[in-house]
Amino acid sequence: MLTINSRKLFPILLIISLLSLFLVSSVYALTTSEAMARYQEYGCTQCHRQGGIADPWDTVVAEIKEWAETYPSLDAAVKDKLHEGSFADLMGEMASNVGKSRSDISDLEQFFRDTFDEAKAATGGGEAPSGGFDTTLLLGIVAVIVIIVIVVVVFMRRK
Repeated sequence: MLTINSRKLFPILLIISLLSLFLVSSVYALTTSEAMARYQEYGCTQCHRQGGIADPWDTVVAEIKEWAETYPSLDAAVKDKLHEGSFADLMGEMASNVGKSRSDISDLEQFFRDTFDEAKAATGGGEAPSGGFDTTLLLGIVAVIVIIVIVVVVFMRRK
């Protein structure tokens, strides 16, 4: 029977867990082209298109970047410009318009928050508090931790 010294196993599991956390966090961030593809996939272009009832993708992204020059947060911009309670409220409404829940489009919501934060940092305003909570990343981290715990328990029982 194969026996593994738990003292030797611990550093290996620690390295694997740190690499997994890095991969989970880096995989989540959408590129601009991925975000645009999701925007189309989710059905946002039903309204947000040239000649549509709402601004197309390029205009939406440009406006978010412009807001970073004037407003302290994305919520403040949305309240002033669009008369919505918050950016989260706006995204919930947009998700509902295309038959999705807000959690279904959380990756796109995070992309817009990141776009604002990056533009804010570029204007010398630092990181604007986005107020968002990335549940996908949290679930990924929890999944990695659960897998590590299972592996440790299995190896400890083999002794």
